[in-house]
Amino acid sequence: MRTDTHHRRHRIRRGALAVAGGAALLGAAAVPALADTTPDTASPAGAARPTTVTLPTGDQVLVTPGRPALLRSAAGGGSHQYTTADGHLHVVPAVAQPYLGRLLDPSLFDVTALAGTGRTPVSLTYAAGRTPAAPPGITLTATDRGTARGYVSSGRRLAAALRTAIGADVRAGRQPGSTPVAAGLTGVTRTGATPHTAAQPRYPMHTLEIHVADKAGAPATMYVFVDNVDDLTRLNASTLAVDGVARIAVPAGHYDLSTQFAHYDETGTLTESRLIDHNDLTVPDAAGTTTVTLDERDSTVPVSVATPRASTPAMVNALYTRQDTAGHGFVSATTTDGAPVYVNAQPAPPVGSLHYVVAAAALGTEPGPAYRYDVAFGFPDVPAEQHLRVAPDTLATVRHGFLADPAATDTTGMLYAEATGDTLGSVASIAIPAPAQTMPGELTQYLGTADGGGWRQAVLAPAGMPMFHDVQTVVAGRAYATDWFRGPLAPGFAGQDGDAACGACVAGDTLSLVLAPWTDGTAGSAGSPPGKGLVSHLVAYRNDERIADLGTGQTAVRVTGLTGAATYRLAYDQDISGAAGISQSTVTHTDVSVPYAPGAGDPLPADDTCVGQAADAPCRILPALTLGYRLAGDEHNTVGGATARMGLTVGHLTYRGAGSRAAITSVTVQLSTDGGTTWTPATVAGGAGHYRVSWPNPAAGSTPTLRVTATDAAGGRISQTVTAAYTVGSR
Repeated sequence: MRTDTHHRRHRIRRGALAVAGGAALLGAAAVPALADTTPDTASPAGAARPTTVTLPTGDQVLVTPGRPALLRSAAGGGSHQYTTADGHLHVVPAVAQPYLGRLLDPSLFDVTALAGTGRTPVSLTYAAGRTPAAPPGITLTATDRGTARGYVSSGRRLAAALRTAIGADVRAGRQPGSTPVAAGLTGVTRTGATPHTAAQPRYPMHTLEIHVADKAGAPATMYVFVDNVDDLTRLNASTLAVDGVARIAVPAGHYDLSTQFAHYDETGTLTESRLIDHNDLTVPDAAGTTTVTLDERDSTVPVSVATPRASTPAMVNALYTRQDTAGHGFVSATTTDGAPVYVNAQPAPPVGSLHYVVAAAALGTEPGPAYRYDVAFGFPDVPAEQHLRVAPDTLATVRHGFLADPAATDTTGMLYAEATGDTLGSVASIAIPAPAQTMPGELTQYLGTADGGGWRQAVLAPAGMPMFHDVQTVVAGRAYATDWFRGPLAPGFAGQDGDAACGACVAGDTLSLVLAPWTDGTAGSAGSPPGKGLVSHLVAYRNDERIADLGTGQTAVRVTGLTGAATYRLAYDQDISGAAGISQSTVTHTDVSVPYAPGAGDPLPADDTCVGQAADAPCRILPALTLGYRLAGDEHNTVGGATARMGLTVGHLTYRGAGSRAAITSVTVQLSTDGGTTWTPATVAGGAGHYRVSWPNPAAGSTPTLRVTATDAAGGRISQTVTAAYTVGSR
């Protein structure tokens, strides 16, 4: 394996993972017409279905374009995450970190590239004269002199072999990662991977020599990140220091260098992580070699978090977000499941800026109702004292209710809490869960406000179905409540700030409409039903003229060549009745009409984006109607008694308050107990977009169908039918 391969990292908008989106492209001359129905990665990412990526270690990452990736499992108790300049997120589990860049090529942990590829194909190299032998968990399909090809057949077996080899190294006093997992094996890379070679602009280059030493002062073989903080486009790379030394050609300027050490016990289990960062290195524009040392013995600052109520650590995440003088940024983070983390103190950098964040999750241990802490502390430097104490008056309280389909056979899900903000919101990210959450169930969460109080939360239901809430800034001392998966669950427009492209916007001559496949009873929530067993169909119209029949798998439309005012309509059918563990909201039909007039609509806030956006083509929000249901049922969306009740909100897609304020002119709700053959009107009370709906509850055990229709003064209309909207309980 080459030891001089460089890897670039660069600022990207969060969620900019290069996975094919679910939007289709419509082009036009006088009237928009179908041009291409192939999913386009440049289209709104929120339209795409989530993809489960299985890393070579067996760990799983759920990737939903336009949203933070969700780590579903973490073998070995932690991981290292970083992003390359092409927007690719890398997740390296702790059990693989000693082998990164040595035996295991970083391409094996490129989550973005692995999305949608199925099993991971690999190419292997062996020492001269050694007959290729398959490592545990890898099946070989072809061999040649000193090389082989195959695929990862069991990530768990490969992880177990890595852990065993690490344990053997620890017992023998060797640096972890010294022992190969197959005789003579020298390298494993993902077949077909394109090397992320750092571009070398035509600057005069100078030699930078990096020395790396471990806790004993001995030379260490480690992966090192090297970043030019005058301008990341000059150099944004990483290199492998072999036996304690790396040499790399760099332009003159100011640099940030970092690496991290992982330590293990004799079983190969992670026991601690130590990070080293040097944020102020100058490479002069003069002849000669610049030498710098990254010494693990400098990593002496322990990171710990103490909570007001008794708790046990569940996750510690030390995250470096570094920016150059032009505002470009890169991020590197290490996460453990409570194992100690150490860092080296660093002043605020004199060139560019640093936002260092310690995020932690802790599970309550006092008897009684379940509780959890999620806190974050932000600094412009790396302090010399990081025994962080959570003050009660810096906390907000959130009551979470987790609902579940009565047909679900699994009760284990996950709650993710990710600190976010102006700086963190500009980088790709992965959300790390605390241990499993029982669903259905309830939880009291104490959210910290020490880093501004911005949080993005998500839930992974037991069947692997994700639901994301919009970014929320909580206020210390306040109480909040949220229900996850409160039905009926149905497609809709869901505005989420800063992450996914606008759900209904126009920019220049480009109009885009993006439906979230699932929304629940919380405003700003968006999710995805399981892909297996799902059938869908999307048809697009302009002034009642069909312009595209997009078939299955699509929830978004992009129209170009706009010529004047028109009404665009989506008719979307979704059927998940074939999915295991789902008996409610099984079939939906959504018919929504959105009027467009040139120059009309509120401007989209600056931190959000839309398709077609340019300096001379700002985004404007279209008056797309939304429906918000809050069924008065139990934790299984079951409603008992003689009368069923539901809260209903009829509004418009908004971003930070910007969006249509057209008056709602009509709302009707109907119920069917015979599959839509006959309909009975429900009682609707209220106004101005907020309604109380009631109807006689049908026979116990039945699953009625609901139909809601609404119009507004701008000419918009939405009609939605939800089959098996809920389950009727005992009368």
